[in-house]
Amino acid sequence: SYKENFPNWYNALKAGHTVSGLRDNFPEKERLILEDQDIKSIIAAPIFVQDQLWGMVGFDDCTIGIDWSENELSIITALAGSIGGSISKSIIENELIGARHIAEYATKTKSEFLATMSHEIRTPMNCVIGVLQLLQSTGLTPEQLDYTEMAEKAGFELVHLLDEILDLVRIEKGTMDLEISSFEVRPAISSTITFLSHLAFEKGLEITSSIDAAVPTHFKGDSARLRQIITSLVGNAIKFTSKGHVTLQVRKEHERDQSVTLRFIISDSGIGIAADKLAFIFEQFTQVDSSATRLFGGAGIGLPICRRLAEMMGGSIGVESVVGEGSTFWFTVVLEKQI
Repeated sequence: SYKENFPNWYNALKAGHTVSGLRDNFPEKERLILEDQDIKSIIAAPIFVQDQLWGMVGFDDCTIGIDWSENELSIITALAGSIGGSISKSIIENELIGARHIAEYATKTKSEFLATMSHEIRTPMNCVIGVLQLLQSTGLTPEQLDYTEMAEKAGFELVHLLDEILDLVRIEKGTMDLEISSFEVRPAISSTITFLSHLAFEKGLEITSSIDAAVPTHFKGDSARLRQIITSLVGNAIKFTSKGHVTLQVRKEHERDQSVTLRFIISDSGIGIAADKLAFIFEQFTQVDSSATRLFGGAGIGLPICRRLAEMMGGSIGVESVVGEGSTFWFTVVLEKQI
């Protein structure tokens, strides 16, 4: 133990100094130990690992008694630093590997839990909605009918949230796939806007859609996921707009021999989004404003799913907004031509 047998060396090394010299120049206790090993001169430099003295590296001269030069001191110091750096790197890499395994296990456990709970909740929720729909046909009073319709609406919102959670689980697990089939883009968009129109009309909003004449009609792609993005973005626009309008525009951005890139633009005259929040709204579970969330609802899941779906379809997504004036969300997708 250098701390016990060579306290002077230990303190010097711990302070970051090298130890060097001829055997005869060391104190008696140290000199006797060196003599027992036939050491005539010695040089040693400290090895530090994560700012702690880990050990030392040195050379013993058992021949002529070398008076070590500054150049040799520099070499041994550099070697000690290199060894300490390698050990530190190895420790950090092992810690990162361990942390990654823990994170992967935690993510897998969370995903499995979310998927299981979503399925378990969805089954009784479908039963509740079914019973409410049956109850509405039993001759209820107008007041009772209003109550059951409110409960049914809340049930459908919960089922939608469960669907989003399942999509999020599939994204995290890398198991979300596109189902490619032939479809006509105009009827797909028209039916989606018609489905959302009643939400806009309930708030007194004007909702319109337009498809540029240059946009082809027939494509191959996942029309269900395309409608999902549109439904989410237009639904958000309606949710965060109290008066004015919501519009959807579809344009052809690029056309190649086998594919067409379409750009979808959703604009509204709603509350808008602060500039410092725009960079984060496509992150999972991110909500722009907690007060707005309490007022309008939302779990911060829809936009990250939209981003992932757009990317899976070869496109991207973005937003421009001014607080108090409204927002414009856009996304692009690449669809295969269907002749």
